[in-house]
Amino acid sequence: MPLKKPEKSLATKDSNSFELYENRKAYKNKTLTSYGDHGGTRYIQPGIAEFWYDRYLYGKVNRQGDIIIMREDFLKTLRTSSKDTLYALNFVALAFGEMKNYLEKETTSNRIPNKKTLFALLNPVVAWQSIYDQYHDYMKGTYTVFLDYLTQFNREKNINNFDDFIEEYFIFCRNMITKIDNPITLSGFVTNGSVDAHCGGLTIDLFRARASNDPLKNDLFIRDINFDFFVHSAVKHGFVVNKNVPWRLTANLNSDYMKRLMESVAFDVTYSLGPRHVFDIYYLKTYTMDLILLRKYMYDMYNSLLSSAPFYTKYKYCNNAQKTKNIKFTRIPLSTAAAEHLYTVKDYWLEKIHRFRLLELDHDLQEENIKKQIKNAKSVYDIRGEMHSLKYLNNHTKRFFLHKYNNLNASLKFNTPQHPPKIT
Repeated sequence: MPLKKPEKSLATKDSNSFELYENRKAYKNKTLTSYGDHGGTRYIQPGIAEFWYDRYLYGKVNRQGDIIIMREDFLKTLRTSSKDTLYALNFVALAFGEMKNYLEKETTSNRIPNKKTLFALLNPVVAWQSIYDQYHDYMKGTYTVFLDYLTQFNREKNINNFDDFIEEYFIFCRNMITKIDNPITLSGFVTNGSVDAHCGGLTIDLFRARASNDPLKNDLFIRDINFDFFVHSAVKHGFVVNKNVPWRLTANLNSDYMKRLMESVAFDVTYSLGPRHVFDIYYLKTYTMDLILLRKYMYDMYNSLLSSAPFYTKYKYCNNAQKTKNIKFTRIPLSTAAAEHLYTVKDYWLEKIHRFRLLELDHDLQEENIKKQIKNAKSVYDIRGEMHSLKYLNNHTKRFFLHKYNNLNASLKFNTPQHPPKIT
């Protein structure tokens, strides 16, 4: 007897694998979607956007394929009744303020219902979140796991100095971290699926609720008497509503409203091609920060290891006594002078950051290719400086990142309702 497919999704975090598959498919295909004029092609309703499948890196990658993060000096506070201070990208915060005024004016004047609705007032509860704070917590976690790894596999004795530490940490990352698609560089962290879009300053949540609870999303939010007007207000002010998180607003940088704001004298940026592109002015390319942060964490981790375990022991067989002795060794501290003169960007860190980044990517490079790229990067460093050498290495790793992203993107989009042709 064939199982009846669900008409709507009843999936929750407690659903089993089969229930999740069938119910998520029902939500994907039937919720907030409509058919084209002649049937066949399913379109996501106007004002709604899909970010779980084909746009999960929106606001994290620029048009050149570089991974980006927002510069925090372009943040602006959001109007909210929350005790917390919330931020968004400056023109996004302004657009939200205008949307808030517009919708609340309509509810106050009773032109739309102001009772028995979640969308009578707009009060954000989650917005921009620092990627640096999230990355710091993540790297602290990897260090804790690394210490357990050293103990479990009896590898503490392999670390006598900083070079030994880096080698062991690299092996650990290769075997325990990146092997299961976890990141280690900032670039890898930003594009990891577990890191949401709040770090880009373009996303604002109006409620705290479980996105995994499909009945709640349908019954409490999508069927709200003001939901359609909420979507209308969002579109009018340059936002889209997230299909899978219907209490979440995301700035549509390609909308006429956002373009007018961006291109005004107050902000002087554009989403069109050109030297004032918003992703070039308001955002940083993560490859410019990968080396700096990896170096910092490697120094901090090694010094932490020295503080907690300055000694290690090795067993050595003594012929004279004809027995094994337990010999105690002191790890070599990392001095400031050594860090500055032995571990320079050109002669040490360019190679390390390149190899750590490659760990995160599926690539077909042979060892001789990697060595040649590092050698060329050092030549670029001599001629044009550190930033150009990092850009050179990024251009070589970027193609592997984009290949994986584009393949995954195409796979996720397969048999998924599309955005209307005019929505980009």
